[in-house]
Amino acid sequence: MIKDVKPIMDFPWWPEAGILYTIYILLYVCTAGYATFELLSSYKKGSGTLKLQLKYVILGSVVGFIGGLTNFPLWYGIKIPPVGNFLVAFYPIFFTYAIVKHRFLDIRLAVRAILVRMAAVLLIVGLSLFIYYLFNEFVEGLHSKNVSVLILIISIFSASFYKPSLSFVRKVTDRLFFQREYSHEELLKTLGKTIIETLDLDVLIGRIRDDLLKVMRMKYVLFVLITKADESYQKNIVYSFGIRKQGNYFGEKNILIEAILQKPEVLIRDELKYRSEELEGSKKAELENIVCEMDKIEAQALIPLVSSKGIEGVMVLGEKVSGEAYTLSEIQTLETLAYQAGTAIENARLYSEVKTFSQKLQKEVEKATRDLKDSNKKLLKVNERLRELDHLKDAFVPIASQELKTPLTAIKNYLWMLKEGKEFSGLDKKQKQHIDQIAESAEKLMDSVKELDKGIKEKAAETNPQSSVSQTR
Repeated sequence: MIKDVKPIMDFPWWPEAGILYTIYILLYVCTAGYATFELLSSYKKGSGTLKLQLKYVILGSVVGFIGGLTNFPLWYGIKIPPVGNFLVAFYPIFFTYAIVKHRFLDIRLAVRAILVRMAAVLLIVGLSLFIYYLFNEFVEGLHSKNVSVLILIISIFSASFYKPSLSFVRKVTDRLFFQREYSHEELLKTLGKTIIETLDLDVLIGRIRDDLLKVMRMKYVLFVLITKADESYQKNIVYSFGIRKQGNYFGEKNILIEAILQKPEVLIRDELKYRSEELEGSKKAELENIVCEMDKIEAQALIPLVSSKGIEGVMVLGEKVSGEAYTLSEIQTLETLAYQAGTAIENARLYSEVKTFSQKLQKEVEKATRDLKDSNKKLLKVNERLRELDHLKDAFVPIASQELKTPLTAIKNYLWMLKEGKEFSGLDKKQKQHIDQIAESAEKLMDSVKELDKGIKEKAAETNPQSSVSQTR
């Protein structure tokens, strides 16, 4: 790679590039260029905290790469001094700023995890030394071979207590510093299981709340569910849990809710403050207004609950009990949770609507059944009354028929006697017509009575055929 070393400009010793070194420079430039291209692509696609972090990483990388490139001209005899070497120092400076200011790489979480495990190992080592001390103090006549075997046995025995020791150290640090080292994958797995298994809305929100409060240790968790009617968001249903309950803050019109509806993304209070410092005009005022509203309820994060139909609501998180900011991995976990929880809440709300409709339908069916029973009772009473009237009719008609037959028979007989007597011939024509009309009417009335008798007999035959047959015989 290095062809020779010779003095050049003010440098007594400077390497001269060989063929392989040229290939190395090409690889260096291509790798740096490709890495910068990927960072720029991610920066354009990214948003929020990730975009802020990438900005400083890209800036540090470009400045550092440019500073490093000023070393190469002298390798080829081009008399351009390496004036950009000092720029390489900006690379770790920008990275450090991104880590400290914008939670890049979650370095505090990594350091915390290492310290917890170191404390657990020291606890195990201390236990081993203590056991060895007891044996050495109270057991006499130990040979070197026996000591080696004893140390091995003690080490294996103590190692079996690593997991309990690690759990103990985690609990102690959690109580002392109000923070907890945990696996985000495990948290998402637990929440995913809860989301899949639960359809009841109140139970679902309660379990998500409990898991978040237990793991991330924030002061409060608040769910604002948005009901949609006539294509406009009109009412917010608030579920508030934790140390603080800020449910009364959210009304039908709210700046924070409107901000989420306009652009459904995770909003972190510190991140919004940093972004507002770099903007001007209306955008700056808008972000400052959102930060001010979040400060009123001591909120640190707003998580949109996104579903296939839009925004189901917003999850509001208070600041951590430990006072620390939310790490990048926690924000990414919350972003993943936003879609899972949003879909689960959508399903739970649909289930609740179906359940409510089913209960309402059941009540309507029960009411209709009661009404039908009442109607049937009334119909039975009317039917019973009609039967009574029918019985009365059956009893009345024969009597009426018999009562009509007697006078009609007498009328017909007297008319016959009148027509056959000598007096009939002495009547004038008009008088005879009146007598004929009386006779004709009496005959019609007698026919009607006979038809009535016939109907009574037919009904009696249908009701009691045996009795009808015996009467016929």
